[in-house]
Amino acid sequence: MGLTAAHWVYLAGVLLIIGVTVARKNVVVPALLATLVTAWVMTGSAVNGIQAIFNASLTAASELFNIFLIIALVTALLGTLRAMKADQRMVTPFQRVMRGGWSAYVVLAVVTYVVSLFFWPTPAVPLIGAILVPAAIRAGLPAMGAAMAIAIAGQGMALSSDYVIQVAPGLSATAAGVPTSAVADIALVLSLVTGGVALVITGVMMRRHMRAPGERTWRSGRARPSRPRGRSRAPGAVSVRSSRRSWESRSPARASRSPSRSRSSRTGSPSVRA
Repeated sequence: MGLTAAHWVYLAGVLLIIGVTVARKNVVVPALLATLVTAWVMTGSAVNGIQAIFNASLTAASELFNIFLIIALVTALLGTLRAMKADQRMVTPFQRVMRGGWSAYVVLAVVTYVVSLFFWPTPAVPLIGAILVPAAIRAGLPAMGAAMAIAIAGQGMALSSDYVIQVAPGLSATAAGVPTSAVADIALVLSLVTGGVALVITGVMMRRHMRAPGERTWRSGRARPSRPRGRSRAPGAVSVRSSRRSWESRSPARASRSPSRSRSSRTGSPSVRA
């Protein structure tokens, strides 16, 4: 069986959806139009093309209901963890490991990959970005390096393999007519190889921008800004101005006589002028 006009229309619709996605526009209307035109060309009836739009939703619901159920359960589980603030408690201990730029880079990549395998990158990235990224930047990792580590490990490695939840491999396996486990195993190996190479290249590119934290920056696992140079004061030192003000406030009589004495000392006594 050779390619027909409906196949070329379907291919044109796929390319149109990809182009709209790259342009960051809404893909709902192009998808509906592509479905309508493809069914119209295939059946030769415009009415069947309109019916295909509604039948497509019913077919997707029946075939992908288990995947939709998994997505709903994972989203509800993540919402429960956020309400209990358990997600922050899971990630906060990793702040103590970030003692430098390279350690922060490795910790960000590993934590993002592991968390994204169980909760997907989209809800995991805001959690990691709000808690671990500030600590990683204070440890010496550049902001661009932190963003690249999270993007590669989360949206790149974890989402492409999806080895734990297996939603993405399930979609590919259903379309190809093969078992989900076969697709998941190959996707895991491919994601680890490509993600590892990407992380190494990113680390080499960011090595010049890595900086080590100061000696007084890290205390008990938390970053503290160092004091500015040039104006160092002892812990118990008091300035001369503050001590003078406190002495004048304690003795108001001396404070009231002090300006007259200083003025008379500058002008001199009347006997001396005479």
